[in-house]
Amino acid sequence: MMSGKVLMEEARVEEHGQCGKELVIIRTVKPTGAMIDRMGRIISDLPGREVIISANLPSIGTTSAETPQERKARQEKQVAYRERRRALEEEHHDPKPVLLESGSHRGHTHRKSNSPYMQVANDAIDAIKEAQDRLVDAFGERVYLYNDSMLVEALPSLRKVPQHWDVTSHLWSYGYNFHDEAIYVAVKQFETRTGRIFDGCGLWVIEDDLEYSGNWREILDKYSGKGDLVSLVSPECPCQFTDMRWQFFTSKMFQSNFQFQSAGDLGFVMKHSEHIVYYSRNFLRLLHRELENGVHAHSEMGTPTICRVNGCKMESINLEEYDYADGYYTWPGVTRDEHSQKEFQARVEALRANHTSRFVHPCKY
Repeated sequence: MMSGKVLMEEARVEEHGQCGKELVIIRTVKPTGAMIDRMGRIISDLPGREVIISANLPSIGTTSAETPQERKARQEKQVAYRERRRALEEEHHDPKPVLLESGSHRGHTHRKSNSPYMQVANDAIDAIKEAQDRLVDAFGERVYLYNDSMLVEALPSLRKVPQHWDVTSHLWSYGYNFHDEAIYVAVKQFETRTGRIFDGCGLWVIEDDLEYSGNWREILDKYSGKGDLVSLVSPECPCQFTDMRWQFFTSKMFQSNFQFQSAGDLGFVMKHSEHIVYYSRNFLRLLHRELENGVHAHSEMGTPTICRVNGCKMESINLEEYDYADGYYTWPGVTRDEHSQKEFQARVEALRANHTSRFVHPCKY
């Protein structure tokens, strides 16, 4: 709950219609040393903006209200969906990637478990905590930690939506699919820590595996305020909701109220890349009200759809800002991932040496 001081500050901002510095949130889970260096460059390039880092700690157990029976039924539908997609792709001889679900922690202890699956999860959590400790060492008060319990406490309706389960680490996470909900909590944490309402003219969100070979201030200045939502809008959309693999990670409120009409037919949604996204102050507030009212969807689909249905202005970042032509910006609908991480790293260095500014993704090295 916000303090009286924060509430008074919110009233003052509303009354005078003022806005302050933009806020930039860098989202991460298990940052590498190179990612931490990248975050340092972003902070250095953006002296006129407030930059914070939001780090997600996944869960060993689920916090979703989805029962085992409901989970089994959903997974069966997902299998049927994937088989249908594969059949369509083979029929049209146009294969597309179908992606499957796949503060400080000082003093945490390593746990041993008789279950090999639980041991994998424990080891994964320990590795994430160690990486996040290094993050706190590097950036101190800029770092905000959160977990699934914090998300469902802030937005109780989220419990009715399935969580992502990672098949490799055996960890659960709402933050994996629901970025807007994580951003909601990060903004609230920022307000609590600073003791003032966020009054910036807009918000930028950057993923930790997105690299930019130019100056971050120049690219953000170029697109700030160009729309209520600024991102890379998918050239494939509008898309049929039932064709989206994310349909299984939506609330009933989203399913009932946020499918729009296109070419005379109902049931359409939008899709965008969320590696870098700008939210205007007004759209951010509208979006947060929708979340509070129980509207939840995988954010790559949910954010642009909520924007369109509410009549807000959506602007796309020019595709030429992305190093996609040679496969160094990968995202379904744009290009596939065909390079090793060493090649990605060399590409970024070559672009910088050539004074060429492009987004490169994924840079997980």
